[in-house]
Amino acid sequence: MMEEKVRKIVCEELCLNENEIRNDARLVEDWAADSLSVISILADLEDEFDIEIDLNDAKNISRYEDILTILTQKYHVKQSIDAAP
Repeated sequence: MMEEKVRKIVCEELCLNENEIRNDARLVEDWAADSLSVISILADLEDEFDIEIDLNDAKNISRYEDILTILTQKYHVKQSIDAAP
């Protein structure tokens, strides 16, 4: 479910078809994303999943799979914190 939402956000922002999404795709080189597009994607993901992606993490995003990895990590940390008594 999470990946479906990520896929939808990326496709909408970069005007891609879902069949163009590959985990190893490079945002800039393969999809011609500019820095504003990447920031917009990250902002939409932060809103969608109620997480915060810091600048250091954002700097490490160059591929679609990087988005999934960072998002999964952040989301699981948030879930752990929310579940703590």
